[in-house]
Amino acid sequence: MIAIPNAGTQVTAEAPPVKAAAKPQPPPTPVDLNRGANKPARAKPPTSAFPKPPMVPPPPPSTIGADIARGFSGPIQPVRASMAYRMAQAVVAVVMLILPLAYVGIICGVCWLYYLHATHSHVIFTHVHGRASLIALLIYAGPLIAGAIQILFMLKPLFASPADDVHSRAITPQGEPHVFALVAQIANAVGAPLPKRIEVVCDMNAAAAFQRGLWSMFLGNDLKLLIGIPLVSGLTLQQFAGVLAHELGHFSQGGGMRLSYVIRRINGWFARVVYSSDSWDEWLSHSMEGMDFRIAWIFGLAKVAIYLTRGVLWCLMILGLAVSGVLMRQMEYNADLFETRLVGSETFAATTKRFFQLSVGWQATEHDAVQFFRQGKLADNFSKLVLFNVNALTPDVRRQMREVFETEQTGIFDSHPVNRDRIAASARENAPGVFRSDRPASDLFVYYDSLCKNVTWDYYQGVLGPSVKPNSLTSTDELLRFVQTPSTTGMPVTPSAKPTLPDDPDAPIPLAD
Repeated sequence: MIAIPNAGTQVTAEAPPVKAAAKPQPPPTPVDLNRGANKPARAKPPTSAFPKPPMVPPPPPSTIGADIARGFSGPIQPVRASMAYRMAQAVVAVVMLILPLAYVGIICGVCWLYYLHATHSHVIFTHVHGRASLIALLIYAGPLIAGAIQILFMLKPLFASPADDVHSRAITPQGEPHVFALVAQIANAVGAPLPKRIEVVCDMNAAAAFQRGLWSMFLGNDLKLLIGIPLVSGLTLQQFAGVLAHELGHFSQGGGMRLSYVIRRINGWFARVVYSSDSWDEWLSHSMEGMDFRIAWIFGLAKVAIYLTRGVLWCLMILGLAVSGVLMRQMEYNADLFETRLVGSETFAATTKRFFQLSVGWQATEHDAVQFFRQGKLADNFSKLVLFNVNALTPDVRRQMREVFETEQTGIFDSHPVNRDRIAASARENAPGVFRSDRPASDLFVYYDSLCKNVTWDYYQGVLGPSVKPNSLTSTDELLRFVQTPSTTGMPVTPSAKPTLPDDPDAPIPLAD
């Protein structure tokens, strides 16, 4: 429960339970290959952004660069794609190509049925006379009108545009040289291509993505790396290096990453057309209001036909999620090997558990943001608030986390294996690792505090839009002085909060007491 004095009043709110997500869930956009479940993309904020906090002069030269160089003991053993991975690629590629073609085939079949009706059912007029002819006309023309509406609704999804990406901002080698140096040395150690661009975002994950979307598939290694600043705040440099190795491992997957991008686009398209509604749907829903029943039945027939069409789409979506999940899980196991061999099996396990803990803190932070907003205040540093919530985890919450960790099972629609299975696979490698460092990952960033506040502002703009004003931002330290009970204190932990890794939709959490 959070309470903040405001004009003599006190507003309190209990933390809502973490609800289990229904499966299958609509796939997220853009490509987000982290170890967790994909999160829905937030709308891009308007171009008018909050003025950046003044950039303080960079600190004196530190030893971080030398520490990074000393931390590496050599390259990792090359990672080879398993036979299961290669077979999954072949099978999934064929199935995912067939699904859109199947939908186009269904459209052609529906058009053929209405054509048969138009060319054969006109004989009804030869058997009726007088006023019965009007009824015959309705019976003949009604299905044709309903069919035209149905076909338009079936064609509309083919032109559906993708959802907006999460808003992010780029960093440069001049501004953050240590980040780029670490990425370059990890890429060299694991034999992966370098990203063309590195961006930071307010999210509890990291991601490998194509820089220009679909076009990048034909432009070689036109890749970008997304780094969640709140994620950085909770990891050591060694753990963070492992996360980056996992992401660069996805870069090394080449054809697999391109195939996964196409799969996610197809699954995302199916999810949008099945679950999303637009002005066309609203028009059809209200079209029958006040209409003569002799005409209204035609629109009712069209609605039934459209529902059946979306039922077919739902079946195709389910099939696509089930089949593509096989490949996605194999891709995660493959990328896990890059991380395991860079930082070692023990660090992989610790990082996975740490992600689980941070994800619970992230959920509590999003809840806190809502409560603060209702009081006219917004914390200016999400990363600091996440760590506060993580440090406030009670023994009861930690017990629930252990139970979830020990009992969760990988589902047929999951794009990532459960963390217990991933840790077991990493342990079988028994890798000692080739990189060591106990420094905080935040030491890498020259302008870490400014980036924390900038990406927090980006988050508010993406979620709240122009309604949020700069004067709503309040020092996180000041807000935390009035927090009576952290949101994580009574938060139930369910499989929906299961741990996830930084390059996937799910984010992991540590189980240490």
